[in-house]
Amino acid sequence: DWTRYPTLRLEGKKLELQAGEQRVESDGAFDLKFRKGSVQLDHLSLKSATGTLFVQGSYNPGLGEMAANLRLRGFDLAEIPALSRALSGREWSVEQPRGRLDELFLRGTGRLSDPVLSLRVTGSALGLGDRPPFDLAAELEVSEGILSGDVAVDDVVHLGLTKVPLA
Repeated sequence: DWTRYPTLRLEGKKLELQAGEQRVESDGAFDLKFRKGSVQLDHLSLKSATGTLFVQGSYNPGLGEMAANLRLRGFDLAEIPALSRALSGREWSVEQPRGRLDELFLRGTGRLSDPVLSLRVTGSALGLGDRPPFDLAAELEVSEGILSGDVAVDDVVHLGLTKVPLA
């Protein structure tokens, strides 16, 4: 039973990750806590040459509950093959992605067995291989197995989703 253990708190001032040529480092202090059966991560901000990733969240395995926020800003999709190679040791086998992920924000709350997920994403000049580039803006939410939200591509196509069942 986790709840009987004392609180453990790890404060980090600097975190550096190096995978091949790819380097990511923290942009300030962060906290990792283990308390009353929960794991909590606060203020983790990671920077690479092409973007910033911010993560915070908590998870209680005894209750199966979580709350998490993940935000990625300013990521150049052309870096995906190099990241994939550095992390997996394998060559990228899909067409070369391009464009900029201006912002991706993902929030998850509730029980892991049936979470509420919210996604907001904007990207510019996105594409694969020789296909024409496009801009993307989307706000989506999944709750109780139902998808709702809006997706726009190049201000030409707009799709409004209302209560689309996922099962």
